[in-house]
Amino acid sequence: GSNPNSPSATGISITVRQTVPLQEENTSYVDADEIDSLVKGIEYISKANKDVTKLDQFEVVYSTKGDLRITVFNGGRETMAVISSGTIGQTHVYLKLEDVDKLRDFILAAKAKL
Repeated sequence: GSNPNSPSATGISITVRQTVPLQEENTSYVDADEIDSLVKGIEYISKANKDVTKLDQFEVVYSTKGDLRITVFNGGRETMAVISSGTIGQTHVYLKLEDVDKLRDFILAAKAKL
């Protein structure tokens, strides 16, 4: 791994800002060489639905080295996603499944500027 503070490091940072129960934020760093696998991971888990398992409830998780986690889960009525950042004092943002595709598009747009 490279040091995100070193001038030669390239990558993107993703800040997860939650408002409930407290307004807090964490930032995860994604190295340039990890962006493609993050995009593929997002594409894979965003397709998770009842076809991947016979269970009514399921959870699929993708994590980066920088403590960014994207979880797609079905707790009953609908399939949702949660993005979390950090280990201690982790912040979470819940998304509709279609918004996960928007996240992927933002990451691709950020990668294009590197």
